[in-house]
Amino acid sequence: MRRVLLCLDHMILNYRYNPQIISLESWSLIEIFGADTERFLQGQLTNDLDELNGESSQLTARVDRSGKIVSYGYLSKGESKYYYSCPSILADKLIEDLEKFIIMDDVTLQKLEQKLFFIHPLLNLNKNDFPVMKMDFAGVCGTLVFGEGQREGLVGEESLNDLRLLAGEPILNLNIAIRDLLNNTPLENKGISYKKGCFLGQETLAKINTNRGASHLFALLETGHSIDSVGDLFLQGEKAGKVIKKCSYRGKTYLYSQIKRKYKVDNRKEKWTLDNIEFEATLRPLPLFKAGALANDFYEVGINLYHEGKNEDALVFIENAMALDPQFEDAFEVYGVIQGQLGHYEEGLKVMDQLLSLNPKSIMAHTNKSLFYMRMGNIELAEKEKGEATFKSFSLNAQEAANKRELEQQKQQKLEQMEKRKGMFLQVLAIDKDDIVANLGLGEISFETGKLEDAETFLNNVVSRQENSKARLLLGKLYHSLKNDQMARGHLEKGISWAGEKGELMLANQMQFLLNQLSE
Repeated sequence: MRRVLLCLDHMILNYRYNPQIISLESWSLIEIFGADTERFLQGQLTNDLDELNGESSQLTARVDRSGKIVSYGYLSKGESKYYYSCPSILADKLIEDLEKFIIMDDVTLQKLEQKLFFIHPLLNLNKNDFPVMKMDFAGVCGTLVFGEGQREGLVGEESLNDLRLLAGEPILNLNIAIRDLLNNTPLENKGISYKKGCFLGQETLAKINTNRGASHLFALLETGHSIDSVGDLFLQGEKAGKVIKKCSYRGKTYLYSQIKRKYKVDNRKEKWTLDNIEFEATLRPLPLFKAGALANDFYEVGINLYHEGKNEDALVFIENAMALDPQFEDAFEVYGVIQGQLGHYEEGLKVMDQLLSLNPKSIMAHTNKSLFYMRMGNIELAEKEKGEATFKSFSLNAQEAANKRELEQQKQQKLEQMEKRKGMFLQVLAIDKDDIVANLGLGEISFETGKLEDAETFLNNVVSRQENSKARLLLGKLYHSLKNDQMARGHLEKGISWAGEKGELMLANQMQFLLNQLSE
């Protein structure tokens, strides 16, 4: 596998695309074993051990009775033991805390002394490495190892803090601290399970999550302004949060910030104030990129290079996408096509056969093989592959027709269900014509069935009596469909403001998405 070391004008090269080994000098590894280990850890840590397997790890934490963080790290499962990696400053505290709860249990915790390294997924492991776990770090899913082998070109972990923040990862004393309430940290997104059995602090955390959620949420402010300050952030004269760190990625500037919940509306452009400087920025959700999306990122860069006519460079990125995701059908297809365009027909045929092993129904694999054989002068095999493509095309058309019939049946069932609901709502309105639930329900049904005048009446009945986020969203959609964007914008702006105040962020984000479409 070739390493990606290309300097591209349209992309700032960073660790995600330029594989190197990370030296985790400030991390420690704890080995946990004994007959009762799994049951014990399940009752002490925040995430669900049942979701672990030998090929994965999970972000998890240890909290106290009030839901405040004692330690956090990555947990993995070996054949007869567990491994827990965390910032070194937290390791001894975690061991001390957990050992207080080991009474009659067969559980042993010990901190290992070996150095820890993180290996990018496009690099081969050193023969002296001992793989501990697959884990996400700096926006890639690689391997945590310990070993004492010779290493060159090591990168320090702190140099990757921007990437780690943009990937939504916790970093001690930047976006997470000891004694923080877990709900107000990045661990709320993927470091806790509310479905598993009880653990210390679960009741408090679950109540907060169910009733109001975190008081502040992490987000990015994307701006074209030159801003170097950190500190309190204001919106419309009110303190809206704080900027923690300025980050750069692929030519753009992001302010990694903690935003009050009511202002956390994704992709909304506002005029913010920081350090008495007003600037315009768009709020972007985290993570900016996901570790599991690295293969797709390589693929997209490769496609862009291909369209620019840089086929040799494109092959490097597509090849790495294939290595990161051996099931990536589109990558195999494009890779084979580019090989064919370069005249490497044998290599193209080989790749199309790999594509067929992934997807035996692939029409394009046979089509490309036919083209390659034709250019090689093998007419017989070209006609054979063309016939295979035609046969599979007929099969695909038959399947699409069957899918269409099934969708029509589902649509009819949905209409029948809506008619039943409509009858129930009309009975309610016969008793109380101002009932909010009935008017909202009839407004939604009327909109979905294309009766826009009725929908307008019912939904306006709702918002004339009380503010309602869902009604505002439906009215925004309704007036947008009537090409009355001014009315649509008015309802959406009012709805976004109300939804933010009520903490209805899903509806607020849906309205902001539609509002952004009106502005395009």
